[in-house]
Amino acid sequence: MRQNGIPPVFRQSWPMNTTLNYPDLKDSLLWSPWGVFVSEHIHCYTDDYRFESIWRKPELSLKRVLDLNLVIAPDYSVYLDAPAIVNRWQLYRSLAVFSYWQNMGVRVVPSISWISPEQIRQDRDLYPGFSVIAVRCPNRKYLDTWYSGAETVRDLVKPETVLHFGTTLGSEIWTDSQVYHFNLRPTIPRTN
Repeated sequence: MRQNGIPPVFRQSWPMNTTLNYPDLKDSLLWSPWGVFVSEHIHCYTDDYRFESIWRKPELSLKRVLDLNLVIAPDYSVYLDAPAIVNRWQLYRSLAVFSYWQNMGVRVVPSISWISPEQIRQDRDLYPGFSVIAVRCPNRKYLDTWYSGAETVRDLVKPETVLHFGTTLGSEIWTDSQVYHFNLRPTIPRTN
């Protein structure tokens, strides 16, 4: 049976710790996308349909991530041409999953996304001052928009550490942060 509405675990507000301390962060970590659990570090920078179950079946997804070392919160897509309330909902869902997982003992990093500096300022409550954040590199089609939004996130959130996924494009924007760069697809060493 298909579940509609808001799952019960997300009907309550979970406390959110914004000071994240993960001393084992380093550039050499191997990350896998959600659904391809080949490493102990999972990100959700993949098609939304692959991780929609995180929202619809939160208890099941919690079982998937409890034994992992680090997990990036879902990166629910936001769109330039979508109504503001739809984008706000997507940003909210990511933070709701982050705080739920965090309170259940998962070592989780918030995924931060945006549409524009104006949207970030309008939805300021959805951009807490996290010490560690994860972002996806810009799409060349929206490069200027990505950069102006990243500058706003940098100045408002003031992250100490940024996990930058994809190409290195855009990683130079995080001037006052320790930046770790990761590929979106893992390179698995072959064993003979």
